[in-house]
Amino acid sequence: MEVDSVGKYFLVIFSSLLILSACGTSNETSEDEETNINEAIENEENNEESESSEDIDRDKVNSEAMKLGDTGFIDDGINQYEITPTSVEMFTERDGIIPNNDDEVFVLIDYTVKNISEEGFEEEDILIGAGLLLKNSQGNIATEITYYDYDFVDKITETIEPEKSYDSQLLFEVPVSESSEYTLHYESYPADVEDAEWVFTEDEAK
Repeated sequence: MEVDSVGKYFLVIFSSLLILSACGTSNETSEDEETNINEAIENEENNEESESSEDIDRDKVNSEAMKLGDTGFIDDGINQYEITPTSVEMFTERDGIIPNNDDEVFVLIDYTVKNISEEGFEEEDILIGAGLLLKNSQGNIATEITYYDYDFVDKITETIEPEKSYDSQLLFEVPVSESSEYTLHYESYPADVEDAEWVFTEDEAK
């Protein structure tokens, strides 16, 4: 009887150990599955953030002259953003205002800017001293002049927030191009980023 009791005692202990081991394995498996699910969710969120901040191919953008409607990438050394000139208008008088010289014309460019920096910035930060120029076919260069506060030019009055897009306008006063061709030039400061250029003609003006 004592032998049978000892045997039963060990049988009970062995069975208990098997149950505990199974529970432990089940808990470990559940924890592993939960970890894998969390990692999958985190990776998906990272992929979405990467896609939202890289709408254009950084390896190909700016590699050649673009046209109206194309998006270029700009890194001015402080801010990073995308610029898309959408349309252009040319005129020699607006609201009684005329160019300084008889051979010049106003060039008003509608554009969209998207901030892909981590911090917000003001529109004037990407206009003044940012390597923004308009060239005609003779090589004459004009800088952007919306700082004159002409009423016929739209501006962005609020802070340009990260991952947000805003519509605005650029204004230049440049000698009329002999070939009717103009080049909008936006400089990037890092050596590994090509400057962005868009070419358009008077025929494309609205």
